[in-house]
Amino acid sequence: MSRGKDLLKWLKQLEEVKLDYEDLFADITKFVNPRRELIRDSQRFDKKGQRKGRNVYDGTPNAALGIWRDGMQGFMVSESLRWFKSEMNNHALNSIDEVRVFLQEYDEAMYAAFRRSNFYSILPEWFGDAGSIGTAPLFIVEDIGKGKTVHTPIH
Repeated sequence: MSRGKDLLKWLKQLEEVKLDYEDLFADITKFVNPRRELIRDSQRFDKKGQRKGRNVYDGTPNAALGIWRDGMQGFMVSESLRWFKSEMNNHALNSIDEVRVFLQEYDEAMYAAFRRSNFYSILPEWFGDAGSIGTAPLFIVEDIGKGKTVHTPIH
């Protein structure tokens, strides 16, 4: 079987598994993360102008999500923190001065790229998706004209 047919078969299997969870996703978005309430394609455009979050009768889950979301960004991926450090898989290479200098320069370039992009500004939305419906796909493209990367949380 060709690779394309294998991928289409796998996609079909994944869609069948997802069906079991769509009602749960709808409830979570309705009561916990209302800004993502219309995540299904069939719902996306049929309620224009309708206020979201009208079904929320207790703000506790949304407040808990906000605390978790802000904590994840503030303590794990904050713009003011050095939240990652590159290393080689072969640990013997990490003790070579030239390799250490290269990795430090690489880290600086990565931090600069994150600062130039919209990465830190989309993190609250991204963590909100991860903490509520459990999936947080991130679409990343390069804006060559502006010399930066653009991150978009999608659903």
